[in-house]
Amino acid sequence: MKKLKMKLHGKKWKLVFRKGNYSNNYNTAIDVWGYKILKSRAIPFCDLTVNLQWLRGKIKEAYIDVNNCPEAIIKELTDRGLIIPTDIKLRSGFVEYPLYTLTDEFLNEWCIEEFPAEFDRYIEVFGGAGWVLFGKDKHAPFEVFNDIDGDLINLYRCIKYHKDELKKELNFVLHSREGFNNFLLQMKAEGLTDIQRAARYFAIIRGSFGANRSSFFSKPQNFEKKVLAFDDINKRLSNVLIENRDFERIIKTYDRPGALFYLDPPYYAAEEYYNSNFSIEDHERLLNALKGIKGKFVLSYNADDVILELYKDFNIIPVTRKNTLSSGANDIDYKEVIIKNF
Repeated sequence: MKKLKMKLHGKKWKLVFRKGNYSNNYNTAIDVWGYKILKSRAIPFCDLTVNLQWLRGKIKEAYIDVNNCPEAIIKELTDRGLIIPTDIKLRSGFVEYPLYTLTDEFLNEWCIEEFPAEFDRYIEVFGGAGWVLFGKDKHAPFEVFNDIDGDLINLYRCIKYHKDELKKELNFVLHSREGFNNFLLQMKAEGLTDIQRAARYFAIIRGSFGANRSSFFSKPQNFEKKVLAFDDINKRLSNVLIENRDFERIIKTYDRPGALFYLDPPYYAAEEYYNSNFSIEDHERLLNALKGIKGKFVLSYNADDVILELYKDFNIIPVTRKNTLSSGANDIDYKEVIIKNF
């Protein structure tokens, strides 16, 4: 990868750019690491990008963190034609962040990526909202999407195989507290078809605060606009194998030398936010399932001391993101780690 040599703060640096994705929406994330000249160890320097709003899979666009990244770096990348400004800006707090287009040259020749360069099967073990899967048209010739939530997997399968019928079922759904509470009760009952269950589950996700599937979100919601996304989801899932199994069985079933597992499990000591029963024993079971696999894995976690101790023998990369529960001038950094076996 190419390095950018610059003089910053009175010192000479070689800068490298590390590309990843924000875990809550898979927007492109790029941070800057610096080598002081004549020293071999890189240290975190600054964030180039900032995560403000979902860019709907536009991996070649990003808001630039003008509040954090030195102006000289942004100017140098712009002058070289590696990043291109657009006319769009978004205010957060007291700062206006400009939207830039990231060129193929910059992304491919200047940025280090967390995924390995080559793999022939991609397995998303804790699928959830599927930000990583839907972030690209295809990760590998063979792709698997798994989640333990049977209602979520039923929704994806209905979008894949019965999207038009599911759209019809949602045609007359209104965002209301009464309807939301009725759907919660109906999901506990028997007798619903797969399509009826998928429609109610979708309405509950979209109608709840933070998609927590329990508390009503008392702001207007445009269901019709959200249903339009079914066509894109259907197309993306057309060649994806959808599973509904425990993570340990998925890892054992699909492990091969050319496999890449991406895992975003419930974060340690934050399991209550996931509507799951993920225990400390499950965290340990996940570690044991990943030890000695033939393929490669990329694992996202919170930077908890317990997790850092469990995975101390692997490659641990610290990352930060803005806490999505805060906004504007009150944004705080949330510490996470990316863990890899390569």
